[in-house]
Amino acid sequence: MSQPFAPEPPHPRPLSPTASLADARGAVVERGENVLSVQNRLSTDRKPFQPQTLDDAAVEQFISQLQQRLTHDLPGRRALRYRSPQLSYGRHCGPAPRTARQAAVVVMLLWSDGGWTVPLTKRPLSIKHHGGQICLPGGRIEPNESTIEAALREFEEELGICPLQPELCGELSPLYVYASDNLVHPVVMACRRPESPWVPDRIEVDEVVEVPLEHLREPGHWQDRLLQRPIRRVSGNPEIPPPLRFVASGLRYQQHWVWGATGMILAELAECLPPQS
Repeated sequence: MSQPFAPEPPHPRPLSPTASLADARGAVVERGENVLSVQNRLSTDRKPFQPQTLDDAAVEQFISQLQQRLTHDLPGRRALRYRSPQLSYGRHCGPAPRTARQAAVVVMLLWSDGGWTVPLTKRPLSIKHHGGQICLPGGRIEPNESTIEAALREFEEELGICPLQPELCGELSPLYVYASDNLVHPVVMACRRPESPWVPDRIEVDEVVEVPLEHLREPGHWQDRLLQRPIRRVSGNPEIPPPLRFVASGLRYQQHWVWGATGMILAELAECLPPQS
């Protein structure tokens, strides 16, 4: 797993990618605790994705290969900077301020009908930060909460459904989102798609968007876009300044465009995916 680029945050450390999420839900990782001691504390009643058909065997193989890739060196800053918006000046890659809030997002890979999808959420325009943008489920890591516990809790709170026996695949590179002052820890998990429909929290989620995982592999789906943001007028100056224009790279899916921190996380994931069989 890649090394964090900021000083060790004052919150529980994440679990090892070899641990089962079904067991990790109740496990709290103490600061400074090593991976081996965490694994020894986890329940032995692990129930991973059990292959019963050839299709299931391929799924188990995919999960195993992805776990291996996420425990080795990650693309990290190279992938993040390649998809970072213009004018960000590498701030997403840190180092993050010691006072930055700790947050977790979850890339939950859902298996259904012979393919994987990634559920994303479209934020309501009424939300202060990232309103109207496409995001990964996630939020602040509460005190005495591990990265994985926070990721699972936020997934359930935002989408209204508890994932069925999710498997932990690993983590992607931490990402500092300076607009909201959050140091984001992306957790990658995999499970079967729930049969029940989503029940999103309407305060935080305007729409649930499921993107096929294979859509991330195609370079043509990643596009640059010219954006503009208003500039606040200086007090006493009657002139209205022109908007600030900049280029940002993002993932195009149907009518949606995924950019910023979420696009950067998905770009790194795309580089870590096992080769197509």
